[in-house]
Amino acid sequence: MLEFTLPSFLNEGIDFNEETKEVSYNPYHQEVVDTSEISNPTFERILNVEVFSIFKRRQGSESQNGNPLLFAMKKERGWKFKSRIDEAQVYDQFDKIVRKFAKAHPIGLTIIIPSSNPLNMVLAKRIKSLVSDCEIITNVFEKLTVDDIEWDLYETSYREHYNSVSFYTMTEGMSKEKKKKFKESLDKCLGQMRTKNDGIFTFHYLTPELRKHFDKSLKIEEPTFAENAERINGHDILIIDDNVSKGKTMINAISLIQNTFLPKSIKALTLFSKAK
Repeated sequence: MLEFTLPSFLNEGIDFNEETKEVSYNPYHQEVVDTSEISNPTFERILNVEVFSIFKRRQGSESQNGNPLLFAMKKERGWKFKSRIDEAQVYDQFDKIVRKFAKAHPIGLTIIIPSSNPLNMVLAKRIKSLVSDCEIITNVFEKLTVDDIEWDLYETSYREHYNSVSFYTMTEGMSKEKKKKFKESLDKCLGQMRTKNDGIFTFHYLTPELRKHFDKSLKIEEPTFAENAERINGHDILIIDDNVSKGKTMINAISLIQNTFLPKSIKALTLFSKAK
């Protein structure tokens, strides 16, 4: 009886230790995240735009789904790589998959989605080192502030406001007591953003109940609009972000580009896919 063994390049992924918060590269399995060149990048469509992901996340517990690797790459929440060799091996897989992507989808004008963590810029610079035609633009988007969000929530509550959430619409039909608790929870989350995130709005501080009511975290940076319109209009562009979770940030970014500029085409590239 012949025995057949799959080659190791089909089974590359990671191991992680929740006690030590260490992530290591494992070339023999892909239970939590698939880092193999053969099966990546993956893609899905968002607003009719192809969104490619370098590493494929697999469904697991909340502590899994590839998050330990993302946190190690971001150097967040105490997570780290077990060794420099493990880190180098993960980034080596990143490089291989980027080169594979670039052969089929030439990378030119590259727009970065702003983030409080520098990982997006690290990824963009790494892509630029691999693809000579890559041109990075960092000033197309800016993050919404808590003030921006509160304006939409409370100042536009009783009048029509295109594509905007309001406290009135969020709590319509709620009892007086439930509405009060909802507002207390919302104010607490926004207050945390003011004190812990320099007043910048982020989905991370919202509870799951509140998060489903919000779709926007970005706006177009106005001072550089004219300059960027000249660079973007009529050209192929690539949007970069570190992660697609629910897809809200990517939907927001793509929608802003589509409604503000006239690019020839739009593609997006993220580090991690949604958990499959």
